[in-house]
Amino acid sequence: MNRPIKYRVWDKNNNRMLYPTDYEYIQFRDGWLIRVKTYNFEEDLWQDTAEFLQFTWLTDKNWKEIYEWDKVVWNFTYAEICLVIWDEKRCWFYLKPIEWFSASDKYFKMNSCKPEIIWNIYENPELLTK
Repeated sequence: MNRPIKYRVWDKNNNRMLYPTDYEYIQFRDGWLIRVKTYNFEEDLWQDTAEFLQFTWLTDKNWKEIYEWDKVVWNFTYAEICLVIWDEKRCWFYLKPIEWFSASDKYFKMNSCKPEIIWNIYENPELLTK
C-alpha cells in the first residue's frame, strides 16, 4: 500500500496551525520560501518560520488525526502521558513518556495502542513545562 506523506504546518510568525492540501519549495538567494496551499488560501512562509509536523497515519480514540509532537494520554489505567516523536534511526513514530508513572527510557511503538490527544507543543507551549 502506497500512502502519500501528509503534514500540518506550524506558522511561527502568526502562531497558527495550517493544514495544507499541497505545498511547494521556491529557492531564493536568502533561503527557501514555502508556498502552503490550503482549501481556502495560499500562504508564503520562509523555511525558518515554518515547522512541518508529519501525520502518523493513526487516529486517537475520538478519530482525531495524530501528528508528531502531539501530547497524548496513552495508558488510561496508569495515566501515561506521552509525546509523539519521529525516530530518524528506526524510521517509526514512538511515544516518549513525559509524565506520571513514566520511566524516562521506556518507549512504545505507536501502533500498539489507541491514545487520546490532549494538545500539541506548538499551540500550547506553556503546558509543556507543567
